[in-house]
Order: sequence, then C-alpha cells, then structure tokens
Amino acid sequence: MQARNERKTINQMRKKLIDNKAMISKADKGNSIIHVIIYIDEYKSKILDFITNNNFTIADNDIPRKLQHDLKLAINECQKRIRKDNSWRYINLNPIAPTLRGLIKIYKEGARIRPFVNWKNTPAYKLAKMLAKKLVSYVPLPYTFNIRNIVQLMNDLTDIHYDSSIKFAHLTLPICIPTSLLKNCYKLSI
Repeated sequence: MQARNERKTINQMRKKLIDNKAMISKADKGNSIIHVIIYIDEYKSKILDFITNNNFTIADNDIPRKLQHDLKLAINECQKRIRKDNSWRYINLNPIAPTLRGLIKIYKEGARIRPFVNWKNTPAYKLAKMLAKKLVSYVPLPYTFNIRNIVQLMNDLTDIHYDSSIKFAHLTLPICIPTSLLKNCYKLSI
C-alpha cells in the first residue's frame, strides 16, 4: 500500500514538472542531497551562456568514431603491452563525445552553473584509465597536491597537535589542497 502511494506521489510530481516545463537538477553543494527545481528553458540558457562565454566550439559528430578508429590501430600496434585478446577491454563500443551537465550553484548570486563533464563513454576513457593505473605502478608519484580520499585527509589532520579547546565545524574542503600546505596553514593559524 505504501509503495503504491509513493508511486502515485512520484507520478503526480513528474506530471507537475512536465506541465510546468521544469526539471529537477542536483545542486552544486558537495555530496549533499539538495536538489533544485528549475525551468527547462532557464537551465538550457545557463548551459548555452556557459558554452558561449567560455569559447567552446561545436565539434563534428564524427570525431569520436575517427578517434575510436585511430585508437584501435594504436592498440593493435602495441601488442607487447596490450594482448590482442584483451584489446576489447580498452575500446568503447559506442563512443560519444563527452557530455556536459550543469549543477546549479545555490550559494552564488544568479544561480550560475558548475559544469560537470562525463568522460566515461568517450573513445579513450578505458585506455586512459588503464594507462593511468600502469603509470602509477611504475612511477609511484607522491600525493603532494591532492589527497587519495577522506580517510587520508582525516589521518593527516589527526597527526596535527592542537589545543583541545578548539572545536572544528564540518568543512567542505577542495580536494586539491596539498596536505603539507594544509598542515602549515593550520600551524600558522594557531
């Protein structure tokens, strides 16, 4: 009974969005569950403004297929690194150009967008992912300017000695802060 009521509510919401030519978009606020209801025309105009203001050009639709063809040739020539029977793992079957989605910045005036580009279905995505893994195994690069995950950040922060009377609020930190710089900034602020 509850599932039927929930389905009915969802269908009513979907109909109301369609009738008002609106959509639900995720807000640009970290991993929050905040969503924004925005008119479709307004969303499209924000995306088009972003594209025109940042000097993007419209590409030929045939580029992903041409790039896919070139990648297949390159993979076939690299049989020492990529065996022929594994080459299919690094090729997208239906490659497309990267897709752009806009997350609404609710904390900025004018509700601008933050672009979110999905590269997963592009021709070189799987090959680039494999090469990045191999590169890390051969050339271990230190995490100087980034953190691996939130656990590493928390471990690095717990190594800092501070006055126990200081209370920390929940912070949303950019991922590209070097951990050594973060420690130095904290030490300077004491």
